[in-house]
Amino acid sequence: MSKTRIKHPIMKITGHRVSDKEDRSKANRSLRRKVRMIIKKGLEHFPLLREISDMWNFRSDGGSFYQKNFEEKWKRK
Repeated sequence: MSKTRIKHPIMKITGHRVSDKEDRSKANRSLRRKVRMIIKKGLEHFPLLREISDMWNFRSDGGSFYQKNFEEKWKRK
């Protein structure tokens, strides 16, 4: 088997391969719930996603590119 390398070397800042999928789904679920409640009340102002959830409270702080002198063991899949 060949030693594969990551094609686009991007790594999460707070952890290796930590996904924000659960946090995004919770945020969207709460947004949909608030929109349903507003529709039932008959109001017309809908909140934005960033008004309901704060992306800085997610498990990772986003991604960044590897540096040129980054260790090879982190580039492995």
